[in-house]
Amino acid sequence: MVVTYWPTGLLGQYRTLNMACFYFLPTWFLALTVWDRAVLRKLVPTPPAVNRSWWAWVAVLAGTLFLFSGRDGLVTADLLGGRMARYDADMMQRYAMVRQAAQRREEVVLGPVHYPRCLVILPLDTDANYWMNRSYAGYFGVPGARVSSTPPPPAP
Repeated sequence: MVVTYWPTGLLGQYRTLNMACFYFLPTWFLALTVWDRAVLRKLVPTPPAVNRSWWAWVAVLAGTLFLFSGRDGLVTADLLGGRMARYDADMMQRYAMVRQAAQRREEVVLGPVHYPRCLVILPLDTDANYWMNRSYAGYFGVPGARVSSTPPPPAP
């Protein structure tokens, strides 16, 4: 099967590498496991068994570290800090304004939104002719949409 660049958005070299890794990595680890059982277990003595509760604590610690580091840490901070709830409330208010403007068939001027730190999106602009604003207006069936130029109130 040959998939061209346009429907996937990926160049051929990356797709080839992805497919190679998709098949190579599981096969490599399967072969490594077989080789470990057949060869290494005979050469190296087995280390003493470690208490199962120790492994459970290591798993809990690793899971906790994943929750508070990197992109997961940003999501956790946004959820616990209330940024995600504020964004949800702002977006619900924005959708209510757009629905009302669609019924009246008039351009909508949207208030600014506090975006969570974990969410990276392309926001709307203050210019009604900006391509995102035109697409937004077309999707919701309003003549035009733009964002107010006043900055949002400070987040609590």
